[in-house]
Amino acid sequence: MEFPQVGLFIRAQRRQRGWTQQELANRAGVTQPMVARIENGDNTRLTTLSRIAAAFDKKINITFTDTDPGGPS
Repeated sequence: MEFPQVGLFIRAQRRQRGWTQQELANRAGVTQPMVARIENGDNTRLTTLSRIAAAFDKKINITFTDTDPGGPS
């Protein structure tokens, strides 16, 4: 998932729960401006994403894939 998609996913999860950005920030232990930046597609640390995932009672799953369709050289 590209980072802008992560932000859209977080926004959708937050809205589905009826939370404001401030409420998510409080539950995740981050600032409201940080939530806004992430939702708008800015990069952030994995630890911050982990906190947000925990606030949603979700886990982060990372998969590494080849960018070259032919695979490693």
